[in-house]
Amino acid sequence: MGGWDLRLSIALLFTTFTLGLAHAAPELNPQKYVSPDPATPYKMQVEQPKLKNRIELPVVPPEYKDTAKKFTLPQLVDTAFKNNPSTVYAWAQALSKAADWATARGAYYPSLNGQADGEAGKIPATLGGRSFVDAGLVLNYLLFDFGGRSASVKQAKQALIGANLDHNQAIQDLLRDISQAYYDFVGKKALVHANEASLKESNTSLEAAEQRRMAGVATVSDVLQARSDEQQAVYNLASSKGDVEIARGKLATVAGWPSNTSYDTVDEMFNIPYKLMDESVDPLIEAARKNRADLNSAIANVRQKEEAIKQARAALYPQIVGTGNYLWVRNRDFGTQAYYGGVTLQIPIFQGFSLTSKLRSAKAQLKVAVESLEAKEEGIIQDVWKTYNNFKADKDKLSSANALLASATESFAASSARYKAGVADIVELMTTQSRLASARAQLIRTQMSFYNDFAELIHSIGAEYKIVSQEQEKPELLLSRSDEAK
Repeated sequence: MGGWDLRLSIALLFTTFTLGLAHAAPELNPQKYVSPDPATPYKMQVEQPKLKNRIELPVVPPEYKDTAKKFTLPQLVDTAFKNNPSTVYAWAQALSKAADWATARGAYYPSLNGQADGEAGKIPATLGGRSFVDAGLVLNYLLFDFGGRSASVKQAKQALIGANLDHNQAIQDLLRDISQAYYDFVGKKALVHANEASLKESNTSLEAAEQRRMAGVATVSDVLQARSDEQQAVYNLASSKGDVEIARGKLATVAGWPSNTSYDTVDEMFNIPYKLMDESVDPLIEAARKNRADLNSAIANVRQKEEAIKQARAALYPQIVGTGNYLWVRNRDFGTQAYYGGVTLQIPIFQGFSLTSKLRSAKAQLKVAVESLEAKEEGIIQDVWKTYNNFKADKDKLSSANALLASATESFAASSARYKAGVADIVELMTTQSRLASARAQLIRTQMSFYNDFAELIHSIGAEYKIVSQEQEKPELLLSRSDEAK
């Protein structure tokens, strides 16, 4: 039998070794699985495993396909919450921290473990001489540890609070991002309409120059200058159309769609609470310090590090653990059972300075968290101050931009009439035409900035973004096609 046992062991060892070589076995030649030199790309030698459930990218919801894919801002917000991974990621992090808190609280309960053992065969008399089997239960319960268990639970709870606040902040970030991307897209489309109007005016000016040239009252220079202005308008229009597609892709990405998704939006601007600009900036800063989720998350992080110090300090002191055991033994001749309990005093005497090092690390991490909190608070105050003043300036700039457009429109109309009558020259006509095009674009960009800064201000003070309110004043909308034709 001994020879058979030896041969069987050798055969099993050889089979195991052969099967190991049949696989990749990088331990024999690891250099084989990288590029041969820094300048050569690595060629995959092993086919990547196929995913059983391949992830599919989100598409336009079926319920919106009957609306000619004209999305309103509230619809885009709803879509973003369903598709954008940022809020899902933050929510999953909060779920994980909730489970960690529950795990930490498990230390308040006793641990109960079962065990079983048995021996059979030719057992020497010195070991009992009989085959036997035994089973038992072991109970352990931490009675006292100088607050270490409590600190661990509180630390996990603060981590959960921080994760929930991070999730809230992710929601606020997404609301701002989707609103700004929407306003940018609508504004870029308005710039296309404005450039179409400018191109139409350039065509009219070119026709007037050609007619005057045919009548012999204008020079070739007039026609060339008018044609040059027309080509500039064509260039501006093409550029603005490209900007629209870039903005469309950006909005799609924030909504959680691929950038090449085909869709459009309803070009409407929602009411803005002008009363925000009547308030002092100080109440807004105080509101931000109270409401900003990321600031409160930083506070929770400080509290978490404070509990970590308590936990590290408690590890330096003894623990009192209660124990209990129940044992059942059975062999061929008899069976018996026993049970007993006791209290164990565990005293940390020396662990290679690890406990004191952990305490120093915990204190250093608290200092980092405190400094990070102070930096976060200063940054939030700066955000509110900056966005508040940008928002106030935008209102004044809107008034000026509207007045500038009205003046430029009248000036161009007068110059066009004067040029056709032979009173004005081509330089005057081209100058007023250029100023009108610039005034249109400036008004639209100012309106875009106004809405974007409003979204940023709401975000900076941590307020709820209410898109529509009946008690708010409504600012002038972006230029429409009918406005441009006037």
